[in-house]
Amino acid sequence: MTLTYRGRKYAQNTAVAKSTVRPELVYRGQKVTR
Repeated sequence: MTLTYRGRKYAQNTAVAKSTVRPELVYRGQKVTR
């Protein structure tokens, strides 16, 4: 449950990071989601 909640929050952060100039966050989010 914690992983799912965290993954969902991370996924949203990734979308925002993609829109902005934050490739580091996107890379980290993908690794965490995996």
